[in-house]
Amino acid sequence: MIVHWPKGIRAKGELRGQHHHIIDIAPTMLKASGIEAPAEVDGVKQMPFDGVSIKYSFDDAKAASTHPVQYYEMFGNRAICHNGWKAVTLHGNRMPWVLGGTFDFGKDIWELYNLAEDPTETIDLAAKNPEKLEELKKKWHEEAIKYNVYPLYDDVAARAANIQKRAGTSNAYTYYPPGAEFIHEALSPPVKNRAHTITASVETDGKTEGVIVAAGGYFSGYSLYVRQNIVTYAYNAFDQNYYRIEASKPLTAGKHEIKFVYEVIAGADRASPTGKGTLFIDGERVGEGAIDRTVPGMFSVSEPFDVGADNGGSVDRKAYASPFKFSDTLNFVRFDLAPPQMK
Repeated sequence: MIVHWPKGIRAKGELRGQHHHIIDIAPTMLKASGIEAPAEVDGVKQMPFDGVSIKYSFDDAKAASTHPVQYYEMFGNRAICHNGWKAVTLHGNRMPWVLGGTFDFGKDIWELYNLAEDPTETIDLAAKNPEKLEELKKKWHEEAIKYNVYPLYDDVAARAANIQKRAGTSNAYTYYPPGAEFIHEALSPPVKNRAHTITASVETDGKTEGVIVAAGGYFSGYSLYVRQNIVTYAYNAFDQNYYRIEASKPLTAGKHEIKFVYEVIAGADRASPTGKGTLFIDGERVGEGAIDRTVPGMFSVSEPFDVGADNGGSVDRKAYASPFKFSDTLNFVRFDLAPPQMK
């Protein structure tokens, strides 16, 4: 991390070796600006920061670290750094692309490293120093209790699916702007790999720009938008494959019904089905195309579903920059979904 603060840091071009973590960034910004973290926001009591300020190190390279211990946990993989030592275990010895299944936490093999002498973690000292390893494992357990890490659960695919569980099971959704923005993807119409129709009622002045509806962002998602009066449906598969279906004629001034119809290709691989999209303006077919790669799970853990805009990262970044709000009148957007495909 590079810190630039000419009025607050006397040192120039120096390095700092104190141990710190990303959770220390916000406390540092508050400390540097002289602002106290609010105890309450809109009547809700706030949790204290887990991190600490690193401001003390800006002008004292030899100061002892105020963050000597840091635990880590992700999908069952665990580690802890404490006073120059690190213990780490790759849960189930599984590779990052193995998303499903559970493994016995009690059978995980821990490794031990002396970071002061071996910062690249190449010499595992677990067998030579089992007492230190047990000390760090106990410390990890204490930190896990303190910071609410338990219970551990390692089925990544199931956890992702759980995030996507919907509150309802309707096959029809209608949105009226403004206000239908920053909606969590899990609460958006469940269109993935499912036949559906998007219908939008718009009134334009003949100079229309902007997003009608979008879900996801930079790394995956879909967007129905108008650019230079041309209606386009874009599908982004993992920021690797982009599929765009453009209308063959521009929107004219007046009221129009824009419709996008998605069909699932019969016989396609159920793990990664393909589809066909067709655009209509006022009942006239104006464009169609194949979508040869689709996203089976979440588009994003953080990008929202929006009507009349694309907040966050742009689904089709080469075509527009977010939020690219719809410039004319958007009366409503309706989703009609076919029954889910049998698995």
